[in-house]
Amino acid sequence: MNFSRFKLLYLMTGLLWVSSISLAGCGGQELSSVFDEADVKKASENIVILVNQGDSEGLSALSDAGLEAALTDDVLAQVFQAIGEGGTFTGFDNIKIMGMADQSIGDDLAVAIGNARHENTSFTYTISFNEQMELVGLYYR
Repeated sequence: MNFSRFKLLYLMTGLLWVSSISLAGCGGQELSSVFDEADVKKASENIVILVNQGDSEGLSALSDAGLEAALTDDVLAQVFQAIGEGGTFTGFDNIKIMGMADQSIGDDLAVAIGNARHENTSFTYTISFNEQMELVGLYYR
């Protein structure tokens, strides 16, 4: 899969998530009591750090089976290259945590949306976790 197809796939996935959140109400739903907001924030920051470190195994270990299968070595290599072009990671800005009901699996999700600053640019991440705090969605732009 080439980079443009990969980016299109994640753009489509991201748009689906954004559409779902928008349909759920302005700014998403309140975070389910299943989750602790501080834990979700810390876990999402950890995901961004793993991406910046190029840690395929770490991301795979934290993902549910569906995302783990989608994040192949080739896909992750393209992600790591694109993020690397932003320069050295320097920190986080404005991480917002919200909830979302995933009716297809009957689970509540925690969704973190935030910016990661780099030397040359910043990336906006949308990171989703299921009730078991497994990574189920990873999108950046």
